[in-house]
Amino acid sequence: MSLAGNLSDLSLPELLQLVAMSRKTGALEICSEQGGVAWLGLRNGSIVRVALERGDLEPELILKRAGLSLESPSDIVEATLWEAAVQAILRIFEWTQAEFTFEPLDDPTRQWRGPVGILLPSPLSPDFLALEGARLLDENASAAAAASLPPEETTCVYEAPPVIELPRPSALICVDADLKMLERLKHGLHSEGTRIHIFQSATDALQRFRQYLASGETPALIVGSMIEDPFEAHRELGWRRFAGRVLGLSPRVRVVVVARAGERVAASGIAVVCRPDPRHATERDYQTFVTEIERALASVA
Repeated sequence: MSLAGNLSDLSLPELLQLVAMSRKTGALEICSEQGGVAWLGLRNGSIVRVALERGDLEPELILKRAGLSLESPSDIVEATLWEAAVQAILRIFEWTQAEFTFEPLDDPTRQWRGPVGILLPSPLSPDFLALEGARLLDENASAAAAASLPPEETTCVYEAPPVIELPRPSALICVDADLKMLERLKHGLHSEGTRIHIFQSATDALQRFRQYLASGETPALIVGSMIEDPFEAHRELGWRRFAGRVLGLSPRVRVVVVARAGERVAASGIAVVCRPDPRHATERDYQTFVTEIERALASVA
């Protein structure tokens, strides 16, 4: 079924969420009134291809500008192209006056009418793009938010997810720089039938997550807000990029973010729990923290 309309009536994030919910496969063409044209290839509701007019997203040109080539290490090439695709879509999010049409296709990685663009190595979920948009909003508002919080503030700022009671996950991956907190989580969350893995490295955590998916199982994820994306750690893109890669692999994974006291974490649909201050936390504080983690895991779809 084809779709057509204007982004003045339905924003691009809303349109992508609609396509994701209906798990559509095809090509979305967006024509801005300012003259820009973009194409998004979607498979089962997730983005697998991004292209702009005049071939502005040709992989060889992007890599050349970054001092790379297609023969460069595959993880660096993947990260560079991933970043270019994400930034291009976030720029398209700013288009408010644009016509769009959606044409069903069997496979947008093979069938295509626009410029070649970037074929993503793993699908890009609308949830991840919402996180990236929130990250940009956070960066723009971080100074104001920090100034508005009193020095004694101990409450994380976040959007609470809808409360939907879910069964306890059979596997849980925890990644954070604080080994003491990780060990307390593993001890506190231990129960019959739940496998808990703790990592200080986002790279190791992502590899373990992929191993679970390969065996047909989806673990839940607890991620510290200070964790960086394993492919782009030097750019300080933060936990959202890491969580986005996980959401790209499995859009329905449960994600709980452990934030610092007073930290602004805007992540709609993702649970956020405030970490205890290691300088002053008591044993009771850690017990409360584990209880809040358990409650968050049971309420995030």
